[in-house]
Amino acid sequence: MFKITVKNGENISHVSANKGDNLYRLLAKHELIDNAPCGGKGTCGKCRVKITHNCPDVDDVEDKFFTDTEIDTGIRLACRINIEHDLSVEVISAFKHFGGIKILSEKAPTSDINFALDIGTTTLDGILIDAVTGTRLIRMTRMNPQKKYGADVFTRLNFSLESDEKRNTLKEIIVSDINLMLTSMLKRLDCDLDSVKKIAVSANTTMIHMLLGREVSKLAFAPFVTDFLAPPDMPAKEIGIICEKATLMISAA
Repeated sequence: MFKITVKNGENISHVSANKGDNLYRLLAKHELIDNAPCGGKGTCGKCRVKITHNCPDVDDVEDKFFTDTEIDTGIRLACRINIEHDLSVEVISAFKHFGGIKILSEKAPTSDINFALDIGTTTLDGILIDAVTGTRLIRMTRMNPQKKYGADVFTRLNFSLESDEKRNTLKEIIVSDINLMLTSMLKRLDCDLDSVKKIAVSANTTMIHMLLGREVSKLAFAPFVTDFLAPPDMPAKEIGIICEKATLMISAA
């Protein structure tokens, strides 16, 4: 096990890594870097870091992105580094925070709440609504966490096709963020998870497949057809959402 010391702005973090772990994947997992439109394929040159301890030699891919001065000062692409030693890393392409929570009504909610969520390629936009009165209670926006595996749909499709594990990764990180949004907003309203009765999700067909962890090859290759546009309603807990009593309803945008 290796120790990776990461400087990100004024913050210093320490994370552990196994031999052979990819540095970009490690930093993305801990939300310390988020600027690789190619998803870590080494083609965009955006995941720049400065290695200040145990800096590896530059490879042919990195060489075309950097000047000699940058190479000499330890500038590298995180996606090209597989960890073999302890490292000290300064993140140049830092994670960009986005979004937040906004209270929309001061009225106390009734016992039943619905959650409406738009899953975009770049952002998540969710609103809790009083199921009885229709009052919009609170809104939260976040970056889509899948963005760290590719800025566009096609890069994420290619990532998903690499293995079942990577397909499940895309599902797990989006479900985790949905749970974070729900718990954060409900806490502000002083409501519990069981108060959520319906969760309505709108997303494009690719985002729906990734939310459900479905196989995506038919969306990646011509004639670009799929077996379904949106699934039947289901218990939200079936895909890992932590609202035990909520029904999940998904519609294709």
